[in-house]
Amino acid sequence: MNINPLTSSVERPNILILGGDGLNASLLSAYGNTEDITPFLAQLAKTSLVAENAFPNASSTTASTTSALTGKEPADMGVYRYPDILADEDSFEHLPSILKHQGYKTVEIGTSYYVDAQELNLLDGFDIVNSEAFEQPWLNVIRYVLGNSPSTYFVQMVVERAEERLLHIFFIKEMDNPFEQVNNPHARMTDTERTDQIIQLLEDSNHPVFVFSHFMDTHGPHFSSENATLSKESNDEEDGWDVERYKESIRSFDNHLQRIYTYLAESGKLDNTIIVIYTDHAFQYVVNRRIPIMIRFPQGEHAGTRKNNIQIIDIPVTLLDYLGITQPEWMTGESFLRNEPPATRKIISITAGSPKKIDPPFYQIKIVQIIVCQRWYALNVQDKTWKSGNINGHTNTCDLTLLPADGQIKQTMLDYLEEHGYDISSLQQKQTP
Repeated sequence: MNINPLTSSVERPNILILGGDGLNASLLSAYGNTEDITPFLAQLAKTSLVAENAFPNASSTTASTTSALTGKEPADMGVYRYPDILADEDSFEHLPSILKHQGYKTVEIGTSYYVDAQELNLLDGFDIVNSEAFEQPWLNVIRYVLGNSPSTYFVQMVVERAEERLLHIFFIKEMDNPFEQVNNPHARMTDTERTDQIIQLLEDSNHPVFVFSHFMDTHGPHFSSENATLSKESNDEEDGWDVERYKESIRSFDNHLQRIYTYLAESGKLDNTIIVIYTDHAFQYVVNRRIPIMIRFPQGEHAGTRKNNIQIIDIPVTLLDYLGITQPEWMTGESFLRNEPPATRKIISITAGSPKKIDPPFYQIKIVQIIVCQRWYALNVQDKTWKSGNINGHTNTCDLTLLPADGQIKQTMLDYLEEHGYDISSLQQKQTP
């Protein structure tokens, strides 16, 4: 790994990756929405590198955020949704480990279980995970004996759950409920608290800081906003996916980002900080809608747009490119720092199935999707059905003669699954059009 000789760890810029859950690019002012929902992001875009047509690599938050940290597709890691974990070398191959060894203080501010490096078995990366120091000498001893295996992880989880239960029994600490942490806005850390933590970290640290934070106001179906103007009765959708509440939560996200930016500007840290804005998936976990990806580099360097398709696994590669650190072979994304990626590149994403339907031969996988230019193709490996269509609002459509035929894409999907160890014999029969 090559290191830029012109920058020491002290001189390297802070890096803030700030993700809002489930954002559609089409609703953001920076992407042309006329409702002025995100006025701050619209201003930030003017000095940022903006991907006009960006897409996730997974439908679940756990898999997508892991791809953002590793530069790997979900199938490469075997992480499709919580509680999948990293194992073997995948536990050590990620962006926070690279930055930690370059002198960064590394911090994850996510949500317990679902965006949680410890639960994910992401090792040698973060100094602090969800407000707790990630130092476990006893686990290192166990790992030395058992290796970085599922058995090691199982021992770790058993000990942690036993400790948590004991604290609960003696009325010292309530046991966490993963479902409540994600779906109940009143049971989880607020986005204001996340913002306060980020600002405090930047204020206190005398080393460059890498923060990976996942904001939750925009998490559906039960959206939240600390400056809510809608009454509880305004939720007209039976399943909770209220679009007006969703927009209000996006405004809240925009306000939190503005607070962080204002602190950076007033403290003189702005031009020594990289700000990455992205999301894990689109509204209602969709993977074939455009999502926001924008990067504000120090002094507004590299500001502009990329019109060809970008994906989440491109983010860590692009950051390493800026830092002058050679992309490791295990990162499969492409840097978009200086050039457009190929127009007809294939972007692969996985939609995980219900935990109640984890069956062979595809287990967690429900849908494999490929996007090429403005076209999406989706193979449901559980129902053995096939769909395709056009990306709404795509801003750089390709000539139809450049798009691959359905048969070519289907074969690409089958080859992909087979390369990752799946038995594809059940899919080699004729698919439903």
